[in-house]
Amino acid sequence: MMKPDRLLLLSAGLALTILLFFAPRPPHADSVKTSELMFLTLEISDQGISLVEWNTVSGTMKRERRDDGRSGIVYEAQSAAGATLWRGALDDPRIVRLESYDPATPGTIARQFVRRESAQFTIRVPREVTIDRIAFFNQSSAFGKDGRALVTRTPLVTVAWPSTRQGRKP
Repeated sequence: MMKPDRLLLLSAGLALTILLFFAPRPPHADSVKTSELMFLTLEISDQGISLVEWNTVSGTMKRERRDDGRSGIVYEAQSAAGATLWRGALDDPRIVRLESYDPATPGTIARQFVRRESAQFTIRVPREVTIDRIAFFNQSSAFGKDGRALVTRTPLVTVAWPSTRQGRKP
């Protein structure tokens, strides 16, 4: 038979577990409350990055999932004073993974990576009045002799923040 103290402790633990399981959670715990988002379509080439078109929509901004120090392109929405207001990252859109049947070894797929001269990509950023520009960086990562990750960021280009709610460059 179970002692009364243990029974009370077990009951309290069960009640707390049920309470935490059914407690209301905030609707998008991984999102930023904003009333408007800006979708920016950009083009990247060896000459740099340029703004192609932009559009403003209503909605909730979800946090970027890929900001983990891997190699690729990092972008920061910055204020006129240079403060980072939003940050995101993406793989280089010029690099494409191609797969094809490998006749030399039947039943296998040959993979290769090809770098295109230019590519278009779209990023989303909360539309804030204080954003002045989007700064782009090339980020590369490696491991040092001591096993720690070494991340280097090289500035690529800075793109002015659009002053209108939507548009397209000629």
